[in-house]
Amino acid sequence: GANTPTFMANVWGNTDSEIPGWSVVDDGSAEPGDVVAFERYGDQHGHVGIVDFEGEGPPSALAASTNGVKSTGIFWMNNRNAGAPVIWRWTGN
Repeated sequence: GANTPTFMANVWGNTDSEIPGWSVVDDGSAEPGDVVAFERYGDQHGHVGIVDFEGEGPPSALAASTNGVKSTGIFWMNNRNAGAPVIWRWTGN
């Protein structure tokens, strides 16, 4: 709705952020439905996606770009000018 707060990728990629209803996953384990994000250093941008697969190897995440929405493992690769991935889980609190 009109009063729903929005959060840019750099907010999701910062462990110091406060996002109502979401908590940072401290052990780095990702589950489907979690949000994973990178904060890019030097600007107010980043990358964010929703974890869509759990299995052998790194999880993948759904992410949108100018090329459409697709499943990608980009969040678990080294990302130039970006910090470590931050994983958030819905807690409802």
